[in-house]
Amino acid sequence: MAICLIAYDPNEPGRDDTALFDVVKSYGPWAKLSEYVYAVETTVSPESIVERLKQHTDPYDIVCVVTLTTPFSVLGHEDVDDWLSRKL
Repeated sequence: MAICLIAYDPNEPGRDDTALFDVVKSYGPWAKLSEYVYAVETTVSPESIVERLKQHTDPYDIVCVVTLTTPFSVLGHEDVDDWLSRKL
């Protein structure tokens, strides 16, 4: 399985994005890196993830999905560093 980094930049911060993040979390084991950024273990392609997340975004929102690989580095988030170290 791959680890995908899913970054979301809402056009209108403060909006209820619960449905979008429920979809993100449904792909498999996940780690939250920041308010709008998750790492998810999944077999789904980045393109397919973006297509599905479109249903929960506005036209001016930004969604970026990238497959992660080693080496990587994390500062200030030890539990995410540990999670990625185990998964990658």
